[in-house]
Amino acid sequence: MKTSQSRRGLLLAAIAGACLFPNISKGTNIIVGSGPDVSYFSLESPHLGVREYEIRYTYNATAPQDACFLLDQIIAADSSISVELVNYGSAANPNIIVDSITYGGVTETNETVDPYTPYWAHWASGGKTGYPTAVPIASDTWTIGSGISSPYRFISPGSRDALIFSDGITEPTTTLYAPPDADAISSTDPRFTIWASDAVVHRGPVDIDAPDDALATYGNEAAATGPADATVDEPYSVVSLGDGGSADMNFATPFGDIPGPDFAVFENSFNTTFLELAHVEVSSDGVHFYRFPSRSLTPASESFAVDPSDIHNLAGKYPAGYGTPFDLAELRSLYRELDTQRITHVRVVDVVGTSAAAQGSFDAAGNIIIDPFPTPFPSGGFDLDAVGAFNPTTTSYSAWTTSQGLSGASASPTADPDQNGVPNLIEYLTGDGIVTVGDHTLQFSRLAYRSGGNLKLLASADLQNWTTLAESNNAAPMSVTEPSDATLTESEDFRKVVRVQIRATSAYRYFRLAADLTP
Repeated sequence: MKTSQSRRGLLLAAIAGACLFPNISKGTNIIVGSGPDVSYFSLESPHLGVREYEIRYTYNATAPQDACFLLDQIIAADSSISVELVNYGSAANPNIIVDSITYGGVTETNETVDPYTPYWAHWASGGKTGYPTAVPIASDTWTIGSGISSPYRFISPGSRDALIFSDGITEPTTTLYAPPDADAISSTDPRFTIWASDAVVHRGPVDIDAPDDALATYGNEAAATGPADATVDEPYSVVSLGDGGSADMNFATPFGDIPGPDFAVFENSFNTTFLELAHVEVSSDGVHFYRFPSRSLTPASESFAVDPSDIHNLAGKYPAGYGTPFDLAELRSLYRELDTQRITHVRVVDVVGTSAAAQGSFDAAGNIIIDPFPTPFPSGGFDLDAVGAFNPTTTSYSAWTTSQGLSGASASPTADPDQNGVPNLIEYLTGDGIVTVGDHTLQFSRLAYRSGGNLKLLASADLQNWTTLAESNNAAPMSVTEPSDATLTESEDFRKVVRVQIRATSAYRYFRLAADLTP
């Protein structure tokens, strides 16, 4: 025989006169509560249909909340619903289940006659559940619950609970976390060989509109170094940047451009639409940074829902455990001064997601970028988990061809497999093979950290006979071999800018780069 006994007063009745859905709604989700963390709760029955709630709260990692806590928030906000609970445990060790739910004057109650269906079956995803001990459960599948109260159910940010008036076999129809698209990169991807080793964080305010300018405080710089370790169920090992804050991530081992994505930035979002975004910039000297051109097509209104298909080249596009990829090849033609073969720093800059132009952030086309705003909490702004890269900067020709996926005839020093008009060896030694011509001047790059080849500048007066005008022997500084015809200077960084001044008296009118392998 059941004894009706509520853990919080027998009946979780709706508060009389409570405002119905006092907050905004996101799609079909009814948003209730406030706080930096989010969990979900859905109700399904023939009478209710499907009602999906998004509950915002402050997660207590020391004493995690249970599903009863979520149900309390729903009833406090939704005066159309009341719930009767039954305790199958004791006052000291409760095991609460839902006996009936009343909505719009209609009550649906658990059947008490064999086979005892329909009844309000509890399902869980993420967090912990189980009897006699709650254990962690996956966030990408539904697990039948063992009661909605602790110690048999503990929620976590991003977790989901559902009550469905059914046979106890039929799973909820609520859509669970869907795997990201094919561009998302898992933190366990074996291509990651380098992770940022050091971080310098410049915090922004928790609310750029607030007069006290309180800064974000959650996490520390060390949380953003090393491999990505935040997950949808355990999203805590991050550092929060605040509105407009930034983090400069240093790589003790530089990395370079290879075919496809080269590195990824990880955030700790708990689902596929609550996406806190950030601009991404890279540097090859730690001083000069160059931003990836971004795109944002999210409607210019305050919103807590971002469609990931509406954004490009903005970090934070995917949930925790999956990184947003970036391809250095996109920057080659935009920033000639950037050495895409030797990246030492990645800068992550929080997007201020307000639609107010004075405080907002903009994409490369001048569109205002919308993301969850405001987030006036210590964990406000972009929550940086990690930055990982695939391929260390290569310093030998054989390592470079391997990193570019070249083999056989395509790996020959004279081959041009990408058909850009630059033979492999010249591309390896210069980065791009581009020669800029000015008034009696020639300018090109030489990558001083790459050995195994001789770079040469050839000159001709008639396009028939060619003379070596300047050369570099196996990564040594380049020097002029015909001083009566030209002078030469090189810059002092790893990516040398070679500037050749052709004397007005020289007979040479035609020039080209050449290279050969060092014996």
